Amino acid sequence: MTEIISGEAVPEPIYAHWQARYKMEAVDSLEALPGSETDLIILAQPKAMDPADIAALDTWIREGGRAIILTDPMLVWPTELPLGDSRRPLATGLLSPLLDHWGLELLAPDETGSEVVELELDNLVIVTAGIGTFDLVDPANETNGQCTLSVGRVLAQCEIGDGQAILIADADFLNSGFWSDDKGWNAGQLSNAMKLADRLVSQLIGKTS
Repeated sequence: MTEIISGEAVPEPIYAHWQARYKMEAVDSLEALPGSETDLIILAQPKAMDPADIAALDTWIREGGRAIILTDPMLVWPTELPLGDSRRPLATGLLSPLLDHWGLELLAPDETGSEVVELELDNLVIVTAGIGTFDLVDPANETNGQCTLSVGRVLAQCEIGDGQAILIADADFLNSGFWSDDKGWNAGQLSNAMKLADRLVSQLIGKTS
C-alpha cells in the first residue's frame, strides 16, 4: 500500500497492457458477481478461494458468464518478497475444489519441470516454466461441466451450463522476465505471451480492443 500511495508501484507489463485495452477492475471477492454486468473474469494464480466465492463464480458461469483461469502447479516466478508476504506469488494453484466440481484434475510436472522451456499454444511459441497438465475426472459425467483438453493437456476448454471457461495449467508465461529480447512491451510490438492472452479474451468475448 505504501508503494501504491507513493506512486512507486509498477504493474506487470501484461496487466498494464490489459488496462490499456479493457475496462478492468481488481476485486477481492466474487460474491457480487452474479447479476453484475461483468463480461469476463480472469483468475491468474489466485489464492485459495472462499466457498462463497467458488459458488458465486460457478453460478455466474452457468448463467452465461465467461472466465479465463490460469492455475499453475509449479509457479517459477522470481520474487524478492519474503515467505509469508501476502503479495508473494503462490507456488502452486489452489483451485482443486472448483476444478474437481468441473471434472478436472491439475497435475504437477516432474522434478525437471521447473526448467525454462518453449511451449506452443494456439500456434504461438511462448517461453515459460513449471508447466502442469490437466486430467479429466469421470469424463462421462457431464452434469457439472464438459471439458475438452488440448494436445499435451495444458489447456482445457469447458462448457459450464450456459457459460464457458478456458483454463491453462500455467501462469509463468505472463512473467515478462521470460520474454525474449524482442519484447513487444519495449519495442511497441506485442510479445507472444500478450498475443496469447488477447486471443483467449477475444475467443470468449469476441473483441480485440
